[in-house]
Amino acid sequence: MEQILSKCPSLLLQTNAKGQTPSHLAARHGHSAIVKLLIMREMLRIRDQESNTALHEAARCGIVEVVKALLEFEDPDFPYSANKKQETPLYITAMAGDAGMLLILIILIKCLQFVKMQPET
Repeated sequence: MEQILSKCPSLLLQTNAKGQTPSHLAARHGHSAIVKLLIMREMLRIRDQESNTALHEAARCGIVEVVKALLEFEDPDFPYSANKKQETPLYITAMAGDAGMLLILIILIKCLQFVKMQPET
């Protein structure tokens, strides 16, 4: 994958008919290694036609490892706002009834907010 991207980085910006990038699709299908590679290439903030990010997709599909990877590497200042249906990743997880995933999202989001509030040294 890295070799392909190094030869043709414009592939990262290609979208399908729904406006989804490789990060959306990797998150939806649980490919955490690809998600981590795309994180390094700053592809996570791109939204599809429904205003979903890769985190929205991973939350919808209940893929814990991908959600952890996405939140671990994302900028804590990035707001995961609602999509066109007014759903945040946290809301999507709560509506799916996945208590384990919901707990992980809440803990990770709280940790990111705590880190953000810490003074720089």
